[in-house]
Amino acid sequence: MYRFCVFVVLCASVVGVAQAQYTGTRGIALTPLMIRESIRPGTTGSVSLSVSNLEPTVIGVGLELQSATFPSPNYVPKLGSTHEMDATGWFETSSLQRRIDPARDEEFRIKYTVPRSARGVYWTMITVSPSLSGPNPFLASFQVPVIFFVGTQVRPELQVLSPELATAGNRLQVVLPFRNVSNGFATIRAVGDVRQVSTGRVVARFDDRDRNLYPNTSRFLRADVPKLPDGTYQVSVRAEAGRRSFPSITRFFTVTKGKAVPSDPGKALTVAPILVDPGSFAAALPPAARRTFSVKLTNTSDRPVKAAIGVGRLVQTSTGALSVSEQRPESVVVQTPSSVVDLGPKGTTYVMFEVETTPSFARDEWFAVTFRDADDGNSVGEMIQGVVSIQGAHKPKLELEAGLLEAVDGYPVRVPFKVKNTGDEALQPLPTAVILEQGVRVVGRLDVPVLGDGGVLPGSVLQNSVALPPGLKPGGYQLLVRYQYGTTLFAELRVPFGVNPPAKRKPAGKVGKRR
Repeated sequence: MYRFCVFVVLCASVVGVAQAQYTGTRGIALTPLMIRESIRPGTTGSVSLSVSNLEPTVIGVGLELQSATFPSPNYVPKLGSTHEMDATGWFETSSLQRRIDPARDEEFRIKYTVPRSARGVYWTMITVSPSLSGPNPFLASFQVPVIFFVGTQVRPELQVLSPELATAGNRLQVVLPFRNVSNGFATIRAVGDVRQVSTGRVVARFDDRDRNLYPNTSRFLRADVPKLPDGTYQVSVRAEAGRRSFPSITRFFTVTKGKAVPSDPGKALTVAPILVDPGSFAAALPPAARRTFSVKLTNTSDRPVKAAIGVGRLVQTSTGALSVSEQRPESVVVQTPSSVVDLGPKGTTYVMFEVETTPSFARDEWFAVTFRDADDGNSVGEMIQGVVSIQGAHKPKLELEAGLLEAVDGYPVRVPFKVKNTGDEALQPLPTAVILEQGVRVVGRLDVPVLGDGGVLPGSVLQNSVALPPGLKPGGYQLLVRYQYGTTLFAELRVPFGVNPPAKRKPAGKVGKRR
């Protein structure tokens, strides 16, 4: 049985999983669009990149590896800029050239060797440059980040600032600033909406996901909003870092002639400078039983910190991230020694906790013990994730539900679906997806995006989707998505779809005289 293994420290939780994606713009399709790998010092390996030629003629493709830094919050990479975490020199070559025939795929594979002294996060950038002969010989270039996590990772120290409603040309954008003030790495996400206060109507929703936040950088996540008439608007944004969800930030703006003015100076949510070891607690207990556990708290700052202790239910959002509810567990009582623990500069202390099940305890209980900076009202607490399981057999159950097929200009591009855990235990399913021609022959294998750390808590409903590849021939197909959560247990989803022949262009008519 695959049990839900959410017990990882925060520094690992903010690291995403490499996912195959596609871009079919301007002549080629790439997969993946980003490469993230966890590796060990002193090992060798290789990265591969598949390039599909969508042009009717032979195309030339060049790959070049370059160092990259991100000096601006707009995150336009500065290529060729050297830094100490550059992985470009690990590869046996920094450039490749190939020619690809029409409707064919070519795999580029480059070997690398990790230095034995390497520790932390390292990265490089692959620039893919296609070219044609004849008129308009140049196509758009693409950049594929390659990120290596070597050994134990540093926990990122993050700040999330209040959203802005900024002017971008002749339109407005929601801008959510992130800051990483550490040597750690994070994958970040912003989910939210814009609401007209006078009517309560939601005028825009946005979800910018799976973005990289490199060490010691700032980044803006942006979302366009439609033209807004004059009035007052509420912008609500929830930030995520890996599997961790931050409290939602709400801010009001007055819009006048396309300009937005905030009603307050804003704030910054900051992760408390407290390390917790271990970051998890798990036990299987009968009703009316007790168990104690000890945790080590470390103040990572140079100032005294009062660590405020809280306990709440652990809940999962539709995006897979975890948050702490203000409600306490129903049938598990967590006793804390005090509500506040004093930590000196760079200080360390140990705290004992007692977990007790009630006589009515009959199902698994997930909870969190949080530690935030009591002197900082905008502090986001570090936490211990805990689970107390019932003794005996469980009844796992996972269900998939298809959404509406998304298409662009008549071509199917994405299939959204829901993942529902309707059983009584948390699961860590293994997802796969294939495309079947006429429902029989496999013509493509797709990666399913991993939400959070891949686990699904009991009662949770996650929103996921699979991107369909470009260049499918006209005909009938079926998308088969499977989530396996046991040796013989799996949830399956079949979505039929068709690809129509490209529309024929009508010949241009004669141009008559203007009357």
